[in-house]
Formats: sequence, structure tokens, C-alpha cells
Amino acid sequence: MNLYGFTDYDALFDLIEYTKIRVSLFFKLIREYGLKNIDDLYHVCKKKLPKRDGVITSNIDSHIGRALDLLIYPKGEIILPVARFYANKIEEYLLEKGVVNDIVLTKGLVRGEPTLDTIDILVSTSSIYKLKEAISSFYLFKRYEKEDKNCISFRSTRDHVFNIYVANKSYFGNASFYLSFSKKAKDLLERRFSNYEFAYDKIVKDKSEYKFENEESLFKFLDIQFIPHDLRWDSESVEKAISFSIPELIEMKDIKGDLHLHTFFSDGEGYIEDAIQEAKSLKYSYIAITEHSKSQKTGNGISVEDWLLEADLVEMLNKMYKDFFVFIGLEVDILHDGGLDFPYELLKNMDIVLLALHHPEYGKLDPNEKIAYAMRSEIGSILAHP
Repeated sequence: MNLYGFTDYDALFDLIEYTKIRVSLFFKLIREYGLKNIDDLYHVCKKKLPKRDGVITSNIDSHIGRALDLLIYPKGEIILPVARFYANKIEEYLLEKGVVNDIVLTKGLVRGEPTLDTIDILVSTSSIYKLKEAISSFYLFKRYEKEDKNCISFRSTRDHVFNIYVANKSYFGNASFYLSFSKKAKDLLERRFSNYEFAYDKIVKDKSEYKFENEESLFKFLDIQFIPHDLRWDSESVEKAISFSIPELIEMKDIKGDLHLHTFFSDGEGYIEDAIQEAKSLKYSYIAITEHSKSQKTGNGISVEDWLLEADLVEMLNKMYKDFFVFIGLEVDILHDGGLDFPYELLKNMDIVLLALHHPEYGKLDPNEKIAYAMRSEIGSILAHP
């Protein structure tokens, strides 16, 4: 492939997939700025790209720069979306190579912890040799870090550490169970079941060993309610599982829409049409576009003029999509005196208004007073990220 002399295809394609920014925009950037590699793209984004008609719009340079910081040039911990992005990459690759029989996310990755030190995956395989051979050929592989009988650890070219835990199919459920609980939850589990010994590859009770191919069988053996992975960070969930009192959780299939979305009009990473297509792929029936209001400088707050333009665009899109609806609104800043950062006449006619206090430390009023004052305006529909 000859893309105007650009060479870092893997990094570019990952960036496109992660940000969901249009491919054509990156091609224009490469051509117009003479970019030869991902480092060139990083440097021009960090220096703020000069706006050129048809190439750069809104705050796209900072969006790309931020994604590069997270995806290609990480410093310290890995945020959950990036960890899941790369975990999906290695999962798809190992399954395609046919070197694993079972594969699941594990540890903090499956618990949904917001930041992680490593990317952890559990697999079963018929051949450790073929698994290692495949890992060595993974497009991000840099070097092996360590290896023992249960784990193969490697560092990627982007400086992320992957831990590939290996379990025999006969005790895959044991390993998944053992790795997926936080230390706090695991400690309580061991206290509540003090006559059991929990190990990576077995449970021991009265000198007998029990191995399970899946977690469901293991939970039945313990005679406790199955604990969803999202709840395994909390010891309280262990208590509730013992008393069979974990409530039914809302799942992705139950969610019909998203009422808090940003686009390139403020600090989002896509167009409204992109949000619609992504929402439709999730089987949503509606979304709400709620850009940051004008005083939110770090969020590239939208001006009144641009909001009116966006409202017209949403009206047009609603005529185009008969089976989907886009609400138009705003994430409006609560100001230091409890007032709202947008004209009242516009706010009162919006489909949805999110009230947001981004800087509670500013001004003389107590943060709770600011929120209460703003809510008394009867403008807001939702209090954003309280």
C-alpha cells in the first residue's frame, strides 16, 4: 500500500478504529501535511494544526492528540476503553490462529476497573508451543517479560504489558473464578468458606479436589448465587451471593438509548451521523446530542451560533432516519452564582438539558447551593455526573 509515503499502517488503522474518525480525514491530513509516520501526526496535533478548509474542523487536532496519548504513547496506567480495545485485538488474533479453545477477559479488565496496569486474558489451549509461536507473531509483540506454568507475559511495541493466563479446559472455570475477584472480595470469600481451599486449578475440600470447566458449575457446587463479573470487585456482592439476594442487573440489551453524547461540535470524537450508526449497531432507538456549553473551554464549549446550526442538522437527520430519533439538547455549565451558561430562551425549548457543575471550587457559593439554585430554574432534565 502506498499512502502518500506514510509507513505506520498498523498504528494508523488502530487510531481510525479506536476514534471512529472518518478514514478520509486521516488521508487528507497525511496528504496536506506531508506526514510520513505516526510520530509526524502526533507532533503536528500537539502543535495545533493550522485550520485548512476541508481538512481540519472544530477541535479535531486535540481529539487525535489525546487518542494518540492513550493508544500509541501511553504513560502509566491504561484506561479501560484502551485496555479493552487491545484485549479484543489479541482475542480476535488468537481465535483466528486457532491456537486457543476458550478465551475470556479476566482480573480488572473483566471487573470493569477504570484504570489498569496490565491487559489480562485467560485462555485454554491444546499446545503451549503453538500459543507462544502465535504470540510472537502478534503485530504488537515486542518481547517476552516472564513466563511460568500459568502465565505468559509480553510487552507490546506500545509499551503495554499483556498477561496471557493459561488453564487446562478441565479447570478453566476454576481459573476464571480465581482470577476474576478483587483481593478484598476474595478474602471475604475465603473467610466465609474457611473449610475450602481455593486455588488456580482446583478447589480442595476434605482432601478432595474439585475441578470445573465453567464458572456456573463452580457456583452451584458452592451453593451460592452467580456473581456477575462487574460486581466481583466488591466484598458486599459475596455476602449477597451467599444469601441469594443479588438483584437482576440491567444489561446492554435493556438499554434503548444514550442521553449524553458529544460530537466534534464540542469535545466528542465523531460526527452526529457516526453516533447514529454506532447507536443503531447497539440496537438503540434514540440518542441525545448534548454538547458542552460555551464557557467550558477545556471541553471546547459550543457557541450559540453553532448550537443553532447543530439543531438544524439534527432536525434534518430526524427526517432522514424514520426508525431512529435524535434529541437535541445541551450539557450546560452551572456558573459560580448558580446561573446557567446559555440563553434561557434557548434552554427552555430544548429536548433535554443536562446541568453540570464542572468547577465546584470556584465562586462564593457552596457547590450544593449552586446545584440547588440551578435546579430551581426548572430548566434541567438531568444532573450530569454528580
